[in-house]
Amino acid sequence: MWRWLVIGITMLILSGCGAQASQEGVKLTEPPIVQVKANDAVYEATRGAYCWSYNNTGECVDIAGYVELQEKPLFTVEPGTQIEFIFPESPIPDVEELVYSLTTAYEDVDFPIENHSFTAPDEPGIYYFGYNVNWEGNPGGSVSYALMVAVKKDS
Repeated sequence: MWRWLVIGITMLILSGCGAQASQEGVKLTEPPIVQVKANDAVYEATRGAYCWSYNNTGECVDIAGYVELQEKPLFTVEPGTQIEFIFPESPIPDVEELVYSLTTAYEDVDFPIENHSFTAPDEPGIYYFGYNVNWEGNPGGSVSYALMVAVKKDS
């Protein structure tokens, strides 16, 4: 009797360890979701063009640029609001770049970003942001994300 009890408990313990190990080994077969947090609200950035590699296979997808990917502002903030990028299902990217345009002409003006966050511009307007990131390794690759932000002074 004790023998079967010990075998049963051992099997339960081992099966639990196996389930945990498989969850830790989850790999991203496609570029991860990137969220944007502003004023305690969280939004999802629109994924643009990418080249992604997973398990010795790769895929590149070329779609519209960051200006065309958003039809309306994702959110409205006041000048100087802190805006943060969040990575709910992936590690922090190895390289990141943020550019913006005030028109549909793709001015690609570099915008300062530090620790995956930036401060909304001081001047009111509609800002098209392109967030370009790179994850090195496997899985990994280069991915662009788009967000349109309305900056308005509180009246």
